[in-house]
Amino acid sequence: MPPTPLQIGAYLLLRPEDVQGTAPRAFYAAVTSASRAKVKVSPLPIGLSDDTIEIPRPIAEDRVVPRGEATGHQSRTWLRAAVWVTSGSTYRYGQVRGYSGNKLHIWTAQGELTVTRRQIVAEVQPIIALALGSETWNKRAWPKSRLLALHSSLTEKITALGDSNASLPTVTEWLDELKAHTAIEHLVDAQVEWVDPASGNIKAFSLLHALRFVIFKANDGHPPPDLLQHLGNSLVDEPQGFRPWINQARTQSDGEYIQHPALTARDFLSSLSDGEESDRDDPPLVRSRPLPQAQAEPAPSGIGRHDHTTQRSANTAPPSSPPGNSVLDGTAEVELIELLRDLRPDLLQLYLRRTTEHGSARLEATRHARPAVVDNNPAPLKRRKRGFYPSADQERVHQVVTSDAHRGKDGEDFMEFLTTSSLPLDFHPGMLNRAYDVGFGSKGLSIRHFGRVGYLDRLRKVASANVDTTDFTLPVPPAPTMTSWVQLHDATSGFLQYCTHVCEPITIQVATSLAKFVLHLQVWNHWLPDELPNLVLWINATLEPYRNAAAQDDTSGLTTRAAALDWFATSNPDLQALLFTTMSERSCN
Repeated sequence: MPPTPLQIGAYLLLRPEDVQGTAPRAFYAAVTSASRAKVKVSPLPIGLSDDTIEIPRPIAEDRVVPRGEATGHQSRTWLRAAVWVTSGSTYRYGQVRGYSGNKLHIWTAQGELTVTRRQIVAEVQPIIALALGSETWNKRAWPKSRLLALHSSLTEKITALGDSNASLPTVTEWLDELKAHTAIEHLVDAQVEWVDPASGNIKAFSLLHALRFVIFKANDGHPPPDLLQHLGNSLVDEPQGFRPWINQARTQSDGEYIQHPALTARDFLSSLSDGEESDRDDPPLVRSRPLPQAQAEPAPSGIGRHDHTTQRSANTAPPSSPPGNSVLDGTAEVELIELLRDLRPDLLQLYLRRTTEHGSARLEATRHARPAVVDNNPAPLKRRKRGFYPSADQERVHQVVTSDAHRGKDGEDFMEFLTTSSLPLDFHPGMLNRAYDVGFGSKGLSIRHFGRVGYLDRLRKVASANVDTTDFTLPVPPAPTMTSWVQLHDATSGFLQYCTHVCEPITIQVATSLAKFVLHLQVWNHWLPDELPNLVLWINATLEPYRNAAAQDDTSGLTTRAAALDWFATSNPDLQALLFTTMSERSCN
């Protein structure tokens, strides 16, 4: 029987196992060539990548999907992703394992969830989902900002554990900041399961193996001798010899304990006194300071943006120290965290990382300490008076039009990313306030705001300090005047570059359609240069309904905004009416 016809240009939904696990999740692709045995495809959107993938023809024939799905909402690309989702009054973690219509089926340790796309808060690392998925997280006690801080802390600790050669890292050591909130002992030898990206099969393995694989292979840590050969080839691939080797390593290391000093506020400040701000190598001062065993005091440990690594030291001061120094160390650490948060956020992560590196040994040395008191309802952080705080409506639209890499980010973090990026755009804070939710037209944003600027011009503008780039209460600035096709092409190209950098596929396709259409209009030769302001008004007015459609899509779970791909055409009746009016005014003059 001859193979089923497979046309060039057909759309496929490929899974990780179709490409030998080289992709972490499903993705759409278009067929570029086909033979009797093999098919070559390019991932969507076409043009963003030069990669061409070759797959067996039978697989390609099984993965054909309609064009509307591949160029529309693309919700099925979440298949196999590790996700953080909202479910009622709680947050949960799991893996997307199926779909039906616009709904996604999420496997969690508590059972399967069926959710819409807007219930996904963000994609996370599989190791984070495996560890935190054993619990449900109450939104009142664990708001999104607090869980984001926990993700960051655990990720930083993975790097720190890989850099240390003192001992084999354990699950308890990695999750020690959760001890005061929940029991983690059951995770020490816990068995978990995940879909193998290379085969598509569900595999069971230990959380300990997954953690050490991520630390020493995925993150290129510095493993002890003989460990790598016992780690397998992937996070889910636990060799039979892993557990016996671990048990033997535990036996050999019984009774051996390397004590590390607690990192105090004075140590940290002293380490920076010579201008050293490296987060890779600790100064000798921090490593060499002794901590007598008899002086160990309980170290409260909580979880949150500021308190999860705070170590309070109330040790008896050495004879050579002035009275009260140990107490000052404890209070100074709290004050230091507050100061770094408000004045030097770039140093805050460095301080948290260093306290994390020393925290595990500190907790082991004080394992008989009094129970820590945890505030499950921490006071909210102070809001910056002129910071960026999007409205609920802006946030809804932003979550729809933003790419997976940036979806779920705090608003100010997103703005920090843009203002420090290499995009050749003039990022006025008032303009960014509306670019956050593509607020064109009556919202204040214009395509003219996306005119590209040179690197030197950006430096000169920053140096002039005419605008406070951190004041997001400023209004949208007047858009530059546009009197030539070159300027208009520059603006549509800048908008496309912005969308490619931070937006999801449909928004990128709309920006691409606009850029191509403007080129077509110039060739069409019906508009004079001094009439381009009218065309700009039409472009802004056409992009405004796209933003409104995105807001509706957030509520309905549909992709009505995809219709915008057909709006930028000479057959558009609004454009034809505008051209007729413009030509009439031209003839009158």
